[in-house]
Amino acid sequence: MNPSPQLYKILSDAIATISDLHCAWAIIARISALTSVSVVDIQSHNRHWEIVQARWIAIHFIREYTSLPLSTIGLYFGMKHNSILYALKSFQNEVETSPKFTAQVSSIRAELPRGGLGRVIAAPK
Repeated sequence: MNPSPQLYKILSDAIATISDLHCAWAIIARISALTSVSVVDIQSHNRHWEIVQARWIAIHFIREYTSLPLSTIGLYFGMKHNSILYALKSFQNEVETSPKFTAQVSSIRAELPRGGLGRVIAAPK
């Protein structure tokens, strides 16, 4: 018995969402390893500059590599969608004004697997 096209679409969307959710957790863990900022700190409301920057980087790459809406990304950080949008704008502003931050982001990008992460990022060794 073949599934109906509607059921196939529902299942396909559910699998893609689960994959994106897993990818978001993996990105946070990988950014934590690459920035030496703990996952707990990245997900906290701590305003220490290095933690804020690591959080912005994680939010940026989650947005780039997943199709999760801002409100869902916000759940990972205890933030609302408008706060995630503000973080993305702050990230972009920092990239445009800080060569050091831009170099850090480029270095992190080079450490992430290419090709959309393959939906999974290996845990750091």
